[in-house]
Amino acid sequence: MDKNLEVSDLSSIKPIRVSNNSELIYFNIAKTIDINILQGVEIDLQNKEVQVFQNGDVAFGVQVIEDITCKQIVPLFINHGKFEKKEISKVVNIFETVPMTGIKRRAIKKIQPRSLINKN
Repeated sequence: MDKNLEVSDLSSIKPIRVSNNSELIYFNIAKTIDINILQGVEIDLQNKEVQVFQNGDVAFGVQVIEDITCKQIVPLFINHGKFEKKEISKVVNIFETVPMTGIKRRAIKKIQPRSLINKN
């Protein structure tokens, strides 16, 4: 049985506290996310650490890219516990940049999904 869930509304996912005083959840309109993943599973994606979180029956991966000034939170598709390349090509291309201070949220920016895939 297919246990994918269409997330069509941000209000359907409540904020998840993933690190010190930072509540992070960022999904664009309707995206398919596998709900069969347990909280706390770590998956290595192109040698970059990805943390999987679960909120109720919604599970999703978050890639945190840190630099000096901010953290970029990139939601990823999950399919049966693995990030498939074909799924990565459909990665949510909107993320929110959260200042390290956690005081203010910066504007939503766009990235190209291909930037997450290393070409061999």
